[in-house]
Amino acid sequence: MTDQQLYSAIGLPLLVALTGILANVSYFVFLNGRIQHFDTWLDASMGGLDTKFDVVIGKGLSLTTALPGSKDSSSICVRKRGIIHV
Repeated sequence: MTDQQLYSAIGLPLLVALTGILANVSYFVFLNGRIQHFDTWLDASMGGLDTKFDVVIGKGLSLTTALPGSKDSSSICVRKRGIIHV
C-alpha cells in the first residue's frame, strides 16, 4: 500500500464523518431557533388569553355579587396566574 492510498483510506472517512457532524450541529442550531420562535409566539398568545380570562372572571364576580342572596365577594376564590386570591 502506498502512502497516498493510506492517506486516502484514513482521510476520506474522517472527512465524511466531520462533514456529517457539522451538518448535524447546523441542523440542531436551526431547530433551536425555530423552537425559540414558537416559544415566543406561544407566550404572546397565552398573554392575550390571560387578559381575556381576567375580563371573564371579573364579569362573573360582578354578576355573582349583584345577584340577591349570593355569597359575599370575600368568600369567592379567584385563580389568577397560579395564585389564588380570596
